[in-house]
Amino acid sequence: MHLYNKYPEEKVVGYFRGPTPELIIRDLDIVRNILNIDFMHFYPRAMGRNIEMEPLLRNLFHVDGDKWKLLRQQMTPAFTTAKLKAMFPLIINCAEKLHTVGEDIVKNGGEFDARELMARFTTDFIGACGFGIEMNTMNNDQSAFRELGKKVFTVPLRNAILLAVWDLFPEVRNYICVSNNDVERELYNIVVEIFKQRNYKPSGRNDFIDLLLELIDKGKIVGESIENIRNGTPQLAELELQTMDLVAQVFVFFAAGFETSSSATSMTLHQLALNPEIQLKVQSEIDEVLTKYDNKLCYDAISAMTLLDMALKEAMRLFSSLGFLQRQCARKYTIPQLGITIDPGVKVIIPIQAIHTDEKNFKDAKQFKPDRFSSEDVKNLHNYAYLPFGKGPRACIGARLGQMQSLAGLAAVLKHFSVEPSIKTRLDLQINPWSNVVQIVEGGIPLKLKLREKKNTQTAESLKRLQPGHTLRGSSDDNLSEAANNVAMVPFAIQQHSGIHPVLSSLATTRLVPVELRVFRCNIKNLAINTNYERDPVCRRAINAVVESSEKFLRARSQRWFWTLIEDQIFRRSEFAPKDHWPFGLDDNLNVTKQLSK
Repeated sequence: MHLYNKYPEEKVVGYFRGPTPELIIRDLDIVRNILNIDFMHFYPRAMGRNIEMEPLLRNLFHVDGDKWKLLRQQMTPAFTTAKLKAMFPLIINCAEKLHTVGEDIVKNGGEFDARELMARFTTDFIGACGFGIEMNTMNNDQSAFRELGKKVFTVPLRNAILLAVWDLFPEVRNYICVSNNDVERELYNIVVEIFKQRNYKPSGRNDFIDLLLELIDKGKIVGESIENIRNGTPQLAELELQTMDLVAQVFVFFAAGFETSSSATSMTLHQLALNPEIQLKVQSEIDEVLTKYDNKLCYDAISAMTLLDMALKEAMRLFSSLGFLQRQCARKYTIPQLGITIDPGVKVIIPIQAIHTDEKNFKDAKQFKPDRFSSEDVKNLHNYAYLPFGKGPRACIGARLGQMQSLAGLAAVLKHFSVEPSIKTRLDLQINPWSNVVQIVEGGIPLKLKLREKKNTQTAESLKRLQPGHTLRGSSDDNLSEAANNVAMVPFAIQQHSGIHPVLSSLATTRLVPVELRVFRCNIKNLAINTNYERDPVCRRAINAVVESSEKFLRARSQRWFWTLIEDQIFRRSEFAPKDHWPFGLDDNLNVTKQLSK
């Protein structure tokens, strides 16, 4: 980030990491060339680890060359839309457990770590869709699989020091292992045991283990080489998988799914807690979509939640699980935009986090604005300005699965609950300084969970009554009157009126004539609850001012003075709308007040 920001006018920035030359790519057209158009020159990730000493790294993410190409071509069919739909009931089963867990959190005060909750959900999802195991992590603080996930992404001090030494002396990497042997042993035993239970044959569950067992059935894998090309023609390459190769694929499925999805979902909840008006819009859409699907989550329902999808994408833009992408030049290459030649062996770094928060790529880049991913606005983005899953042939193979699983988890939470900041919530999250490619939040993401106050079903008749200028009359009944019900049904969409705060907008466009102020106060409070704005500090101050004014009106018996007080206490504050939007005239305000106070 530092070097990227230091040279804002440059397309690339060169530096040495120890004795190794590296290039930071700032220009998005060059990023496109490296990741896609000229991929044959930059197919290696070159993570610099010895996969013979660290066998869990013989996975799709770490391996290069022909082994990567053959693995990728065999594993791609596992992530088609048809496979996702077949797997989705397992995802929904995990997501719906969040309701029970959430209720327990609320009963205990509502304070929770969003990072931990969504990590447990993701672990259960991986267990069901990857291993075919009911892990029950969400109900078990001491789950063995949750502890396994923590071990994968815990960087011991020894390893942090070794990584620094490797930068200075790259050849040392061939002789020192930094993998966690406990993780390797535990995962190997789990996978082999599952293989035995299924008699080394696919079980029909359509999970990740079934895919690997299908690879065993196929035997030797044959395909075109990416490394060996003669006279422009790729030669044949072969790959025979060993048991440890399969365990390594399970490891990357577990690690990649665990970290990226739990990070994306918890970051989304964090941003929605800090932006309650956006959260309300997302929840309203979730409610609306679910009415079409018998109030049940399913693949088609999740696919229709466009606002939730936009919020997730925006959260991943602000905080990408992968801080950067790394490629190594495999064949001599000249950057067409600059005429600079890169020699084989030189590494290129594509700084995802820096690109995502660059004002040149995203206006108001530090702000949470999901609308930038609307179908219209997204057309204005450079195709390589948004890279949470990478791009090109080496883009994340499970991106779609991860997104759908994340959306299902978020929908399950927001369907029943609202999130808001707790006293421990931080506006700016800190990255663990020992994080490598995967960015890890330090200290978790503390938030507060509250049960939603569901609003009544809106009717066409109630909407007609809420047109600007219509007068609503209440009764003396202490319960919700017709007026209160009508006000309560103001949908969020029509409250956006000339820039006025949504709650106050409904007052400005609907002249309430309270017969008794008890009813009017009920109307106001009901409006706040049913628009889910009772947690908004601006709205809360407005409602308090209105209620306070109504108490004075009960004594003064003057409706005009009542509206005068509303104007005085609410609309004259800079944080509310300009008072020329308010429909009630306030001439002789001072005189009226003086007369009524006598």
